[in-house]
Amino acid sequence: METRVSSISRLAGVWLPVALAVLFVTTGIATLALGPAADAPGKIAALDPRGIRPSVQRIPLSPRPKDISKSRVSLIDTKDGVGLIYEPLKAELEKRYPGVKVVTTSSSFGIDDAFVDKIAAQADAFVFGGSGGSSGSQGAAYSAIKFEKRGVPGVHIACEDMKHVADWKAGATGVPIRIIPTPCPKDRITDKQMAGIVDATIDALTRDLTKEERRNDIIKPDPSGKVAIVGTIAEIEDHFYKQHWTDGLPIIPPTKEAVAEMLKGTSHSRNEVIAANWGCEGWGATVEAVAINAVMAGAKPEYMPVLLAMIQAADLIQGRSFGGQFPAFVVSTNGFGYMHVINGPYAKEIGMNSGRGALGPGYRPNSTIGRAFQLFIRNIGGCASGISMNPTMGNNTLRGGVCFAENEEASPWEPLHVSKPAAPVLPDGTVTSADAGSIGANEARRRGKATAEIVGYRASDGTAQQFGGFNAKDSVLTFMVLWNAEVGNYWGTGLKQAKELAQTMAHFEFPSGMIALISPDNAVYLAEKEGMSKDKFADFLYKNATARLGDLRKNRNFWNLVEPGHPGYAALPDDAVVSVYPRQWIRVIVVGAQGQVQHIHGWDAVAEIQISIDQWR
Repeated sequence: METRVSSISRLAGVWLPVALAVLFVTTGIATLALGPAADAPGKIAALDPRGIRPSVQRIPLSPRPKDISKSRVSLIDTKDGVGLIYEPLKAELEKRYPGVKVVTTSSSFGIDDAFVDKIAAQADAFVFGGSGGSSGSQGAAYSAIKFEKRGVPGVHIACEDMKHVADWKAGATGVPIRIIPTPCPKDRITDKQMAGIVDATIDALTRDLTKEERRNDIIKPDPSGKVAIVGTIAEIEDHFYKQHWTDGLPIIPPTKEAVAEMLKGTSHSRNEVIAANWGCEGWGATVEAVAINAVMAGAKPEYMPVLLAMIQAADLIQGRSFGGQFPAFVVSTNGFGYMHVINGPYAKEIGMNSGRGALGPGYRPNSTIGRAFQLFIRNIGGCASGISMNPTMGNNTLRGGVCFAENEEASPWEPLHVSKPAAPVLPDGTVTSADAGSIGANEARRRGKATAEIVGYRASDGTAQQFGGFNAKDSVLTFMVLWNAEVGNYWGTGLKQAKELAQTMAHFEFPSGMIALISPDNAVYLAEKEGMSKDKFADFLYKNATARLGDLRKNRNFWNLVEPGHPGYAALPDDAVVSVYPRQWIRVIVVGAQGQVQHIHGWDAVAEIQISIDQWR
């Protein structure tokens, strides 16, 4: 037995390096991925995959008063349970500091500059409560940072499981806010713990600044695109993983030669900046950074145009109704996912799968393009799992992304990029102009800018982007942000399955936009046997995804998701049966195999945008 094990070990020692070499050759990058020997046998020089990182000016904390008697202390309540702490904190402050005026102010987890200026003008010190969510924790931390920048000393109370988020935000902005971690939910805090939290908060309000808290130097990052490490494949893998530069899977080392080969897939300059403020950290997204991460994902040079379009799409996308932008989707505890649909000649040029198994693994363009986007989020945008990205459960669509081409050849209908969204529909069935619901849209845009300011990201300029109406010969990327919800499979052909899909989706918690993925034979049946165009099928889904308005109003997202897209719902009685999804936000996409069991799937999308791929060739 020992002899056999020894023989296997010797064979492994001989064949494992060979197997690794074969792996890299079959990726398409071949020996270019390995690059030069980097002055030592088996050593490879791998480039840094991150975007352009700005310098960070450290900002000292505001001086702490030793005695806050006769001072005004503002306790900002984010309605996330922090009020349970403020009552004993207020009592202790008044006990220790006679004459102190403690004022509690209600707010969301993030606030705009006008609110900050108002409180800062009135308060001598502040305490800002936190949130149990990821994006909420970032917003709360950033709000505390704003007060410190305005010269008001204070403390940020954060859920202990989200303290790392506040630490990250403090490091990114150069403001070392003082953070008091607390158990969450806060109604579980014991009396002993509460006493400790109150003491720690008062101490943080009055304790002298440390040397670190007084620093005002500038942190200058290394330039992007430089060599990050010279090492073996295993050493590079380990280094990239520890730096949060991977999606948890092995990557192909991005050598200078491999990146140069990847850049041949586009006519755009390697130094071109696609987006100046991209992702969680607002880093600069360059063509070169896209190429580096594309190599890591195992993509081919000919995939570069759609990869560049992805960066542009995420930069410009705007959330429906409630506002919000791409960074907010990435960091949310909700666990958003992404769908990338490719239409036009380009899909066939690069071999995108639109048929059997298009949404699954096994097809290089679909898999590596979807995976590359995950690397963009981490490296070009600076988002990191467990630091800035803290979903409660996560979303399995993030692993490789839902990336596929529409099956245009087998579809009886016009493709997604040619179809124009339907006009909004009023409760009485009246089809209105495209301006219907503009009050909700304008409010969403206002909220979107506020949200972007809250969490410290650049707000979108709100420029309207074309959706639909392209020519069939145009190559277009449709980028959609998905709620963590999907239903299917509804087997067979006909309207029975479609009705079941619509009725199920009417009960989704966040009814924003409906995506119906329908297999080709099913679409052909509806077109030939039921006489349905794509618009008529979308109308069918709209009319069958219904709910009693009184029940819909119980959904905590009614006023920021449902009502803005349905002008007139606010005036209807509770017993009215209404369509849940706005008609103009229902999308039908044909994908999958022919000649076998037919399916229809449903997805819920909160945002969408279409970008020309041809411009990035």
